[in-house]
Amino acid sequence: YCNQHNGDDRQRAAALLADLQARQQPQAQPWNGAVGATQLAWLETQLIEARACGQQVLVFGHYPLAPGYSHSLLNGAQLAELFCRYGVRACFAGHDHRGGYHRRADTVFITLQGMLDGPSRVPFAVVELTGETLRLRGWGGEISREEVYGATPMASRPG
Repeated sequence: YCNQHNGDDRQRAAALLADLQARQQPQAQPWNGAVGATQLAWLETQLIEARACGQQVLVFGHYPLAPGYSHSLLNGAQLAELFCRYGVRACFAGHDHRGGYHRRADTVFITLQGMLDGPSRVPFAVVELTGETLRLRGWGGEISREEVYGATPMASRPG
């Protein structure tokens, strides 16, 4: 979100962090980042185009978006709302080495386990999206999951 070549982004980032801290939001941590207005607008344009073409969308990023907690992107709630509104199938993240899972409507938010703090068996996963089904096959402690869209979530199981 913020570097020396981004004009007044540093001030906007500081203001966002201060606002979140004042509202005692769990993601208001100095190690978390945010997505700026230009990139948010670009993302929405991409989602509009994908919807018009009937494409399914998967999003991959570093910071978890939902639910909001101490490892979430500073404006993760805004992105999560955007992705749910446009029917993104899944958002994959890292950052929180413990991993995690959250489903909101037909969008799943999966935080994959970290390689650094995990068990001796390095966790990893393969994702497959076919029709209305998303399959995540996990190994080394990563949890396998199967999601059928338009239905209640199916059981997750250790990989």
